[in-house]
Amino acid sequence: MCIFSCAATSTGSAYCWGHNGHGKLGDGTTTNRQVPTEVSGVSGVIDVAAGYDHSCALLSGGSVKCWGGALHEQLGDASSAVYRLSPVTVAGITDAVALDTQSYFNCVLHSTGAVSCWGDGFLGKLGDGATTTRKTPVSVTGISTAVAVATGNNHACALLSDGTVKCWGSNSSGQLGTGSMSPAYSTTPVTVTGISDAVKLDAGQSHTCVVHSGGGVSCWGLNGNRQLGDNTTTNSASPVSVGSLSNAVLVSAGTLTTCAAISGGGAKCWGSDITGQLGDGGSLPGTGSGTPVDVLLP
Repeated sequence: MCIFSCAATSTGSAYCWGHNGHGKLGDGTTTNRQVPTEVSGVSGVIDVAAGYDHSCALLSGGSVKCWGGALHEQLGDASSAVYRLSPVTVAGITDAVALDTQSYFNCVLHSTGAVSCWGDGFLGKLGDGATTTRKTPVSVTGISTAVAVATGNNHACALLSDGTVKCWGSNSSGQLGTGSMSPAYSTTPVTVTGISDAVKLDAGQSHTCVVHSGGGVSCWGLNGNRQLGDNTTTNSASPVSVGSLSNAVLVSAGTLTTCAAISGGGAKCWGSDITGQLGDGGSLPGTGSGTPVDVLLP
């Protein structure tokens, strides 16, 4: 459930709104905000990511600042604080070009193609060969040519420059994409089977999706709400093709629903529709769809 949101502006500021427990809106208070409120002490923001109880911003110089809850060390400043009401600098990050977070950990892509993660290390989701929570960023083992990184609830994946994908962390629903749900997790990256031409990547709570160079989309992992788009409810440890999609340019994997931006400006979604998240104008609660449906954009 999303209880707060954050956004970066074209002028380099960050704004957050919604629930403000543990200061995750970054305005120096714990007051809930019904309208966007500027995050204090950050400028040059090029991206902002919201976790469950914290937020982080990627700055134009390659550094990262985080704020909010720190019970899982997800702020990365090596302190023993349990929360921060205002942004603090993540230790040792000077050349980040991309940032992602979903739960109690974060990962960044470095300009060199390496990936670093910090925070909750449960099930090996930091990718450093351990299950240890880390107060400061650690390098993901064996990743040196990444061009994108995506975090799920308890797993993460990197898109490599050759079009392949590697994932690490929980494999409870097959979200590592190795073709097997055993072992239950991996503390170091493993190669996703059958992916050789991926150009975009995103991770949902327990599933992962890529866009292929030809515009097709493949997904793997949890599928109880048909979020893999293969018109079944069967979890898959190997990538499956999404319907008949052939002109996708971007994919966004949510908790129970997945969407793709289509060349020419359209969008299609599949999976759960219980609160109308497919955007196709159906009655609520929606029954969902195992294949892509058109989003009724204005």
